[in-house]
Amino acid sequence: MTTQVIGPMAQLLATTSVRADDLIPRQHSASREFKIACDFRQQYMIKAPILCEFHSYAEYLYAALLEADPDVTSYVPQPFQLRIGVKRYTPDVYVIRHKAAPQVIELKADPQQMNAEHTHALTAFFMDKLRAEYKVISNNEVYQHDVLALNWLRICRRLHLGRHLDTQPQEIDIMVAALSHSSNTIWDLIKPHHPNGAFEREVALWRRAHKGDLKLHLTHEALHYDMEVTT
Repeated sequence: MTTQVIGPMAQLLATTSVRADDLIPRQHSASREFKIACDFRQQYMIKAPILCEFHSYAEYLYAALLEADPDVTSYVPQPFQLRIGVKRYTPDVYVIRHKAAPQVIELKADPQQMNAEHTHALTAFFMDKLRAEYKVISNNEVYQHDVLALNWLRICRRLHLGRHLDTQPQEIDIMVAALSHSSNTIWDLIKPHHPNGAFEREVALWRRAHKGDLKLHLTHEALHYDMEVTT
């Protein structure tokens, strides 16, 4: 009987080879045990129009930052189930942007702890298979924008609540009002005590802000009626 000797390069390739059953981006639900073990959160979002699953607070906030970015058209949390060598791996989110390559994002408390060989293998794999950039982002980088993220999580909840409303007339009215004055507040545009369609006007404003047509200054303080709105 002969014994096959595996050299260092072959051993490295065996432990860093990346495989996937399919590469159609779709959310893969975690097991009940994993949901209990991690910092699990769920919310209906807009650019990912499903009940999204997040396995950490950083993932939850990062999704909101994707909602805030007009260049992002869509994203999928927990998008692929892979194997790196013998280890299972699910990246955190797949992101589609206007006129840019897709991205596969991994969020880490300390990116330096990410296995370098695995990072190189995943970078090559996603570029080859999807023409996508693989990127590891620090949780702290996300936490620096927590006020903006929390505001957009609130907006997304309101948008989901009003998802079936036809707000085209209110959107037109709000855009006319916004363009007619150099400075408006949320109160000015929503008119919360208006007897007809106050909630519709609120949803209309959030929809226009979500599209990037209106700008809200959401980076430093929680959402409130006196917040300025510009075009």
